[in-house]
Amino acid sequence: MAKAKKAAAKKGSEVAKRGTTAVAEPVDYSEYEQSVGDGFDGIDSSDLLVPFLVILQGLSPQITEKLPGFETGQIINSVTEEIWDENRILHFVPASVQHMYMEWKPDRGGFVAQHEISSDVVQWCKANQQFGKYATEAGNDLVETYHIYGVIVDKETKETTPALISFKSTAIKSAKAWFTKARSIQIRTPNGRRAAPLFSHRYILASKPAQNKKGKYFAWDIKLDNPGALMDPAGEWGQVVLEASLVAQMVKDDAIRGDFNATAGGGGSDAPSDGEIPDL
Repeated sequence: MAKAKKAAAKKGSEVAKRGTTAVAEPVDYSEYEQSVGDGFDGIDSSDLLVPFLVILQGLSPQITEKLPGFETGQIINSVTEEIWDENRILHFVPASVQHMYMEWKPDRGGFVAQHEISSDVVQWCKANQQFGKYATEAGNDLVETYHIYGVIVDKETKETTPALISFKSTAIKSAKAWFTKARSIQIRTPNGRRAAPLFSHRYILASKPAQNKKGKYFAWDIKLDNPGALMDPAGEWGQVVLEASLVAQMVKDDAIRGDFNATAGGGGSDAPSDGEIPDL
């Protein structure tokens, strides 16, 4: 957020002058109307990697390297390093839950692959090894993981950014509690009461101090934003609902995936041997 704060300060200084109330003139981009999307012909959605939302822990690189502007407990975007903390609320709309086993090289060696629960690799480990200590025949770590894809929402402008939260180890309990609660929200339909879509609600994401036998850390604190009120797909939140539903479809079609290589490098705290987060 250090960069974001500096950029915001610079922008503000350019617009507001001391003793005046100047307003920036809107920029007209209509000349681009005939060229929207040009230049991206050689890529498709599968080339686009979704950033992670990560809670900074004591051993996160931003903390150990003492980078200015970063503190433990902050939530960051793993790609842009944009920050959310007690001074800036993070609104998030979950869109899709993905249950996978992630394969990592030992000692933070990097991301290898993700495997379906029914895959031969996972089934071999379950049949031959102790739960929680799975390793592939190649010697790589195999870690059960829940990924929750969704969109970050700017509550004022309704702009969205795709993002992903990863839950592994006993932190999986937090993920299950989240989408179990979401699954309990029902709507009335002509065919009776049915579970509302996962992307029908906004949530406020924050971190909270926690502790176990391994030490102190920060865990996710997840609350409904405006409990009981669904976002009306035909109302002011319609575009947000649409964009979240598109993310859900893209996950289903395997058209997008997380930036797992970045997390193996420490940004996403998803690597099994990173040592950043004690078991929840």
